[in-house]
Amino acid sequence: MKEFLLKNNNLKIVEELSKSIPEAKAEIEFKFWNELKEEIGGSIGEYGFSLDNDQGVSEVNKIKNARNNKWSPLEMYYVYEDYFNENVLSIGVANAKADEDFYLFFQIFDKDVQEVGLKNIEEELLKKLTTLSLKTSSGATNLYKYCDTDFQYENKNFYKLQDEGKRKEVIKKIKDGLLEIAVHIDENRSEIGKILKGI
Repeated sequence: MKEFLLKNNNLKIVEELSKSIPEAKAEIEFKFWNELKEEIGGSIGEYGFSLDNDQGVSEVNKIKNARNNKWSPLEMYYVYEDYFNENVLSIGVANAKADEDFYLFFQIFDKDVQEVGLKNIEEELLKKLTTLSLKTSSGATNLYKYCDTDFQYENKNFYKLQDEGKRKEVIKKIKDGLLEIAVHIDENRSEIGKILKGI
């Protein structure tokens, strides 16, 4: 490879080509997030959830900009139709450049759209949601779990998203995981509502 680069103008050509890599990767992710949104949208509504925000994934440039920042996540939020003491339940899927995989999350927002900390109700919520294997985030603002798709932006598994068959497998894992949380919340809404009234 080194010998190839040292010949003619090859080094310059390869360097110019490499500048297009972030844009090409953003195009791949844009396609993935749109297919994921379409796949989830048809079924999650049956359990009282609707898309509230597809933050950062609706445009190729937004995806590219997010990937320039190690900690800036790409994410989609779905909110539950019922309000609990003016608090809103939200679930979704996210991934940041530094993450080891896509992850699913559950969090609560107040009427001013501020995240509600789970520290006071963490134990009760964890008991109610243990079957979903949700863990508490370090800041105790949400519960989450990784999707086990082996995806990481900066490793070779990124290219799963380029292959249609593998992309569908990743989408199915994420969709099934999110639906599991949505169903569980919908089936236990009265018990979860009692817990949230204490906030």
